[in-house]
Amino acid sequence: MNISIYIPRWPVSELIGYTPMTTAWQDFHIAVQYGGTSPADKEQAIKETYDSLKKEFAHNYKYCAELYLVLNHLIWYFYEKGQESLASLFNDLWDDFGSWVYK
Repeated sequence: MNISIYIPRWPVSELIGYTPMTTAWQDFHIAVQYGGTSPADKEQAIKETYDSLKKEFAHNYKYCAELYLVLNHLIWYFYEKGQESLASLFNDLWDDFGSWVYK
């Protein structure tokens, strides 16, 4: 049995010359693709991924900066794909993370 997982490439190097240090981009795409079949299940999987990354990265400012960048790019990625509900969810997470960082 072959299992194939498609994770879109994050073209951040081409866009701004940045080389990612974490797998946050991939982690969120896995949550979107395999978080369940209902929108509520996907949302829960995305939020759990966010909470896990936030906790894991809490004491590393470089990883926090990258997570903030990933969340911002995911807003636009899903908006441009016509998936406004996912774009809105990632916008809420981006807002939450910004509020948490700047406390």
